[in-house]
Amino acid sequence: MKKLFLSFIALLSIVLFSSCESAKGPASSAEGTYMTSRRTEINKTLSPGSFAAFDVNMVEKNVKVQIKAVSDQFVEITLPSTTFTGMGAPMVIPAITVPNVPVLGDGDGDVDIVAYTHTDIETGVFVQISGEIENDGDIELKTTVKYGKMPLFLDQEYYMPYDEPQI
Repeated sequence: MKKLFLSFIALLSIVLFSSCESAKGPASSAEGTYMTSRRTEINKTLSPGSFAAFDVNMVEKNVKVQIKAVSDQFVEITLPSTTFTGMGAPMVIPAITVPNVPVLGDGDGDVDIVAYTHTDIETGVFVQISGEIENDGDIELKTTVKYGKMPLFLDQEYYMPYDEPQI
């Protein structure tokens, strides 16, 4: 009887643990490095009546976005740096990592990146992010980013394949 009980426990633990390992949450499905195109748009007049304005609308290709699973339902997204010309001078906006972005699976193998807002208390970086990763690897992310005390927001869209997005 004892051998039968131990055999049953061993079989039960094999079934339970192997089914847990094969379950794949939406975060692990989203994990990876994506080569995307990025469209950046900035429309900002620095003060009313001022002619000093940022008017940027540019598209870049081969922009790397990294997504790392931190749990079954959350990812960390690293957005690359951005360089643009504003008021005649080149400006570099550093890369940013957005922690604990919630994700949901939709049943078709696609992963929805839930609309999420994050502010880094130390740097003052503000990010709003949302999007989708399709089961064929296509990705679309929409972000609004404000770095520290900068008087402007960057609206960016990361997308793959390389077609023209609408911001």
